[in-house]
Amino acid sequence: TPESGYLDLIHMFMKNMSFCLQRNYENRRHGRMMYETFLANKGTTTSYNSLPGYLRNTVYGQSDFTNATGRYACSVVALTNMVSYFQNNGYSRALINKKIRDTFNSLWTLTETSVTHTNNGISYGGTVISKQAGAIETYFSQRGYNVTVDEYTSVSFSNYMRDINANKPCIFDYGAIFNGKAGGHSVFVVGYSQTTGPDYLLVEDGWSNYYRYLNFDSNFSFKYGRSVKMNSSPGYK
Repeated sequence: TPESGYLDLIHMFMKNMSFCLQRNYENRRHGRMMYETFLANKGTTTSYNSLPGYLRNTVYGQSDFTNATGRYACSVVALTNMVSYFQNNGYSRALINKKIRDTFNSLWTLTETSVTHTNNGISYGGTVISKQAGAIETYFSQRGYNVTVDEYTSVSFSNYMRDINANKPCIFDYGAIFNGKAGGHSVFVVGYSQTTGPDYLLVEDGWSNYYRYLNFDSNFSFKYGRSVKMNSSPGYK
């Protein structure tokens, strides 16, 4: 409901404010994410929903993966965060050895991610978007679970509303300008907020250690997306 949406928004604002204060605003990105999450949401909320249990999920950001693996690729991070969501919601064999490191490395291989450049000893990779669906299905099959991936042929906000309402975790890929250069980014989607102004996706953005709202109506150069339906029952305790 709109009321629960506002409560979640306030919860995220307080968490993000604490996160920023701990770092004394040393990183401008953290301050900007907090602004986008709370202050920039214009319009009255008309519809809101999120995945059940998403707040019990650990939000892993860029530093978690570079420290654990020495590598970073946003698509692999988004998929690993999705796997972590299932791990924390009853699917106890989702993460390999219950570690993001081992899961990330497996998904890096399955998505055929390749290193594009290195910086300060960190290898940064690029992933072909079309490789994600097959990698997700193969990964979960190897973990003993069966999933169905719905690749959106035409990406619209209604896709995400429909699938979040059906409790299906989602991925959103988009093109934008990053540090003055055209590029792409992938995020893990856990909810949405439809307003009388812009529409927003609630995401783990792969950079930060908290959730934020992403303006779906931004002038992105491209949009791709998919959802994942878990067909297996929880278990393997």
